[in-house]
Amino acid sequence: MNQTALAPIVANQAKRSIGMRAKLGLKKITQAAIAVAVLTAFSGWPGIASSQNMFSPIAPRFSPDPITYAGKASGAMQLQAIAGSNAVGDCQGLTQSKPNHVLQLINPFGQLSIKAEGISKNISLLVKGPDGVFCQTGRSPEISGAWALGEYQIWIASIDGSATDYRLSISETNH
Repeated sequence: MNQTALAPIVANQAKRSIGMRAKLGLKKITQAAIAVAVLTAFSGWPGIASSQNMFSPIAPRFSPDPITYAGKASGAMQLQAIAGSNAVGDCQGLTQSKPNHVLQLINPFGQLSIKAEGISKNISLLVKGPDGVFCQTGRSPEISGAWALGEYQIWIASIDGSATDYRLSISETNH
């Protein structure tokens, strides 16, 4: 069930709560309190307020090219612990345990590039997929080349674990 479908349910629950409080003679709940109640309700439901962004499956010659997404990297888990000892490249920083993004390739790509750009500082990009585990760190880390079909998990890490804005792009052509 998506957030749009859940909004009326949560709104009705908030109205009932307001009615019950009014009957009990308690202070009227403000709009800000209702907003907090709605956000709290959403955060406890599976699939809502998730940090993971699942891209639509892609095949060669996808459109639009590039696919872009703006996000925020942060966390307390060592990126190297997620990458493991067989990772190719430089894995630095802290992230969350779940991937930030999941990408499904429904056909192999002769050339595909995933690039993450740190808005204010260096970040790390980790990609785990059927053809290996790859890491890059810097202001604009990029992993490119031939890609097998399958599912790819993508983590973005901030070097110190603090919240860091980033822009992720996926392209068959030059960025």
